Amino acid sequence: MQPTIAQVIDSLEYSLRHDLIPELSTPWAQQTGERMLWALEHLRQRALHEHAHSVQENVELHELLKLIRQESSKKEGGLEKLDLEMLNDLPEQYKPWPQLEDLQEENDLLRRALDNVIESSPEGDVANPELPIWQAILDYLARQAEREAQLAAGDWPPPPS
Repeated sequence: MQPTIAQVIDSLEYSLRHDLIPELSTPWAQQTGERMLWALEHLRQRALHEHAHSVQENVELHELLKLIRQESSKKEGGLEKLDLEMLNDLPEQYKPWPQLEDLQEENDLLRRALDNVIESSPEGDVANPELPIWQAILDYLARQAEREAQLAAGDWPPPPS
């Protein structure tokens, strides 16, 4: 579809940067214009990457929760204390490229299940990289932080120019 989302955002950014912001006379108005530029960049990053990131995260969460199920079934290492009830309600299969809204709904369910596992972990186990489940959780969290940093499009609020 033409123009693409990126082209629309580029056009808005150009107009703001070259036409509108230079005409703004007060520092407050200029700062507001700069924040609008930040918001456009944020929208650009989300439009270009959010769907792929959500697909990638959901695949990782499914794999991580599958590992948690497998490890907890061994009944050793204190894992029997984990609250895994939410895992029973999660679908085993996932669509390879669903609509973004479906992805976000599934992502919320998967994240809540992982949160539940984390919150039910014995305090001494939390973030212990020697435990396979926790190493997998820590790896997932690091990758997710990188994805979210890319979508965030820089610092908020943007520094005054």
